[in-house]
Amino acid sequence: MPKNFVIISILTILVIIGLISGVHFYQKSLRLERKIQELERKPEVVEKEKLNEEICKFLPLLSETKIEEKVGQTVVQDICFLGFALEKNDLTLCEKMKSSEIKEACYSEFAIKMKDLSLCEKIKEDYQRSRCFAEISIALDDPLICEKIRDWRNRDDCFREYAREKAKAEICEKIVAQWAKDDCYQSIARQIGDIALCDKITDLRMRASCKRDIRGY
Repeated sequence: MPKNFVIISILTILVIIGLISGVHFYQKSLRLERKIQELERKPEVVEKEKLNEEICKFLPLLSETKIEEKVGQTVVQDICFLGFALEKNDLTLCEKMKSSEIKEACYSEFAIKMKDLSLCEKIKEDYQRSRCFAEISIALDDPLICEKIRDWRNRDDCFREYAREKAKAEICEKIVAQWAKDDCYQSIARQIGDIALCDKITDLRMRASCKRDIRGY
């Protein structure tokens, strides 16, 4: 069989598959569009927020996920809810999410935006909860918020981030890990040009580097 014939045959098959997939996706898009138009015509769906919610419920019509289909549809819906929640500044949409990860990401976004610690408390995943507290500690200029963080490593990160952002070297003393404490002092010493802070660094090489950077030689 000629080589060119084989190549042409393969290309032809690929084109046909592409056309079939395109038609199928187009048909599914039309289904979603018709559903949205149907919802818009319903007399009981008068509020735009309600329409947004209904759109999210029917969005999985475009999904081709076969494995763990229900989980996949939940994620698609929740991402849709998250987008509308942030766009419309509607915290109540966070409650409609079934995926704990996306729901907690929603709480975190609103907690930082509203400077509301109670929303950080709703987050169970440790790292995301810690990041939420760290962001608000800076926003409210209150390093004591870092004390709410359970894991000492994440708590160290919170104090270090706050100290750097606010150029407050005294907060470095609250850090448990010595290397992180040294790094905190070095960062602020360089930032404000205070060579005396370099003397607080226990690592000799880091201390010498800190002083060189400030002196310029």
